[in-house]
Amino acid sequence: MSAARRLRTSLRSDALTRIALVALAAVFAAACIASFLPHGALRSICFGARYTLIVALSASLLAVSLGSILGASAALSGSVWDRLVAHAVEVLGAFPGIIIVALLRAIAPDANLVVSILALALVRLPESIRVVRAETLRLHVSEFALAARALGVPSSRFLWRHLGPHLLPFVAESAVLTLGVTILFDGALALFGLSHPDGPASWGSMIARSVSASRPQDALLPATLVLASVFALVRLSETVRRSLDPRPQSTSPLRDGPTGSR
Repeated sequence: MSAARRLRTSLRSDALTRIALVALAAVFAAACIASFLPHGALRSICFGARYTLIVALSASLLAVSLGSILGASAALSGSVWDRLVAHAVEVLGAFPGIIIVALLRAIAPDANLVVSILALALVRLPESIRVVRAETLRLHVSEFALAARALGVPSSRFLWRHLGPHLLPFVAESAVLTLGVTILFDGALALFGLSHPDGPASWGSMIARSVSASRPQDALLPATLVLASVFALVRLSETVRRSLDPRPQSTSPLRDGPTGSR
């Protein structure tokens, strides 16, 4: 069964995944129609969705793309480059995300959108590298990989034709999860006062302004949207990973117990 067919089957059989897709589609639609709405609370929420999605999508794409390249290249090359990447990931992962954002904000205090994207990408980069590197190391010593190398398959073809389909589920899951984490982390940055005060109002900055103005009721809607988006992305990431996994899944029920002659 192809990955697209497995994905359609999962969507038809999983009601929670369908609800998650509808919720995410509503968020994307709100971001698209923000400019056509009259001034008011709804327009602010829709513009917050647009800015949040721009930052989260850009940071997720940067973190997952760079993490996949570094992780796969380190695992396949080994030796000095692998140790260098592993040590860099350990050092970068040792710093809390808030510290990284504060450092970048101190270096470039006038840049708002670029610094936010780079900061969120750096926060998620170690996790992306770890996932891809660990899975590549596992696949590199598997039987099909050993056979492909024994047959003299070129490195580029080995990566794209043999390792790529097995890495795709983990990369896709990491991308969707990173999108949810960046949305949540963007809100945390605003609450800590690390978002740009003159920049566009994201959901996180709307929550922070409502809390600082002692109007917590105004933060209820953007906070609900943040949580709903994160939960929907977590659910979707698991469905994507199951659907794109090329490994055959067992359909025999375990509850039937062992079979054979008695």
